[in-house]
Amino acid sequence: MENINHEGFISKTFNIIISFLSLIILAFFVYISATVTCLVDSNEKTYFMKDNVFIHVIFTGVILAIMVFLGRFSFFQDLLKEKNKKNLSKVKNIMLAIIFLMSALFVYFSRLSPVSDQAFVQLAAYGLRSKNYSFFMEGGYIHTYPNQMGLMLFSYVFFSIFGFGNFLAFQIMNALFLVLFYKRLSDITGFIYEENATPQLMVLLFGILFYPLHIYCTFVYGTIPGLALSVSAIYHALKFEKDKFIKNCILSALSILAAMLLKSNYLIFFIAIFIYIVMAAIRNKKAILLALPALFVVAFLIQAKVPSLIVRQMTGIDVGKGASTYSWIAMGLQDSDLAEGWYNGFNTDSYEQSGYNPDINKKMATDAIKERLEYFSENPYDCLEFFSRKLSSEWNDPSYEALWIIRPLQEIRYENNPVRKLLTYNNYFLQIGFLNWLQFFILLGCLLFLVFKNKNTGNCFEILAITIIGGFLFHIMWEAKSQYTLPYFVLMLPMAAIGYHKLLFDSKELFKKNRLRIFLRLVLPLLFFYLIYSGTIGKNLTSDNASYTEAMQRELEADIR
Repeated sequence: MENINHEGFISKTFNIIISFLSLIILAFFVYISATVTCLVDSNEKTYFMKDNVFIHVIFTGVILAIMVFLGRFSFFQDLLKEKNKKNLSKVKNIMLAIIFLMSALFVYFSRLSPVSDQAFVQLAAYGLRSKNYSFFMEGGYIHTYPNQMGLMLFSYVFFSIFGFGNFLAFQIMNALFLVLFYKRLSDITGFIYEENATPQLMVLLFGILFYPLHIYCTFVYGTIPGLALSVSAIYHALKFEKDKFIKNCILSALSILAAMLLKSNYLIFFIAIFIYIVMAAIRNKKAILLALPALFVVAFLIQAKVPSLIVRQMTGIDVGKGASTYSWIAMGLQDSDLAEGWYNGFNTDSYEQSGYNPDINKKMATDAIKERLEYFSENPYDCLEFFSRKLSSEWNDPSYEALWIIRPLQEIRYENNPVRKLLTYNNYFLQIGFLNWLQFFILLGCLLFLVFKNKNTGNCFEILAITIIGGFLFHIMWEAKSQYTLPYFVLMLPMAAIGYHKLLFDSKELFKKNRLRIFLRLVLPLLFFYLIYSGTIGKNLTSDNASYTEAMQRELEADIR
């Protein structure tokens, strides 16, 4: 009996901590999204703009009214009945096909070639093919960023099959992986909320409407495949918890291994799944569940060691550790011309200044971190303002830089290119407005899920919540960029869909039993952030409306005529 009580206490305490942290983080996101919008210009400089909370409220009300209206049609009511699973599956497949078609059209009409890190990775892969090893030598791209070796090796194999320079093939592959992502995200929604399939359809509808991810299929990079594989790892972990089939254990480990090889930041998903499944083993008293953490350890060691061993075998060069990870943290605590904590070159500059010595570079970075933390401790107001602006710039760009990454299309004079027409002055601001409202709608829905959550909700949501918390904490310190937080934003879609379903169909019963608790969960966190940002710091988050409009006039008014 003592063991049962002990295990129950651990599980309940863990659930309370995760729920509380998630509630505070989502309340921050909702408040900032309602009052502030962050957008970047062609140089990736962030502008902090004042938003209108009343427009968000009106937009949300209209969408909810439409949902209630459509929900009364017998077609939708019949579709969601148990006997119509086959028809429901057909509707899901049609929605997934629409997602693929939209993504494929984006990449087909964009025909964007890789730039920046994308281009360097592909050049390194081609260098491996042509035996030009300059990228692996001291000062070379892979020598500086060895975390890109997994993606580089994947690109080497992929383009050896499809032809080097065949970027369209890679981008179409991204579109297929995006379908896998939304398929698995919809499945995960079913694990979290088994009572009704409506939230699963809502997740796919979000997938159609929230098109920045479609645009990211133009990236010849590991973002989309890594995200799809990470979410597949979550799906198979939940399936393993439910059915105890070792097949799902293996598939989860293989999926997260592939994701981390493609993009090292998906280590956060790895940690979240690891923590969740250990807690599930304690909660369910099932030792077999610990097989997954054991396989995860093996996967971690493989992704940490095998790529460098393969590169050494192929080139004869020991790439080494590269620039210290602490240099990204140091940069994330510094000012930048782009925004607080954004790229300022410290990582590459300090690595070069260290003579490409990782240990010296680590010392330089840790000294810079200590210096910055001392400054923040002595200047708490500046500290609050710095991190408020940094977090807002990371999490509150409604396009997550998707429109920024297709800016090169402005140089292409194809008058009938539909993707390029997205960048006309009027179309650009129409999109920003729509995505801004949609972002708030999704964030509010996720907050409502946490507000309405009760003992009947189950524990599956924890795996998404842990990942979002991990992403939030990681990007407080790491180099900032709004495209880095996109994977965590789309993880909120299942909870947002369930939150609105509960609001529309379960709210009477929920409010009847838990009125005070729901009120406190919703109002107190928002009131807390209102008090923090009602003064000077809040004004500094909304000071760039005029300057951003001028910048966009310069950039976009010379568009299609």
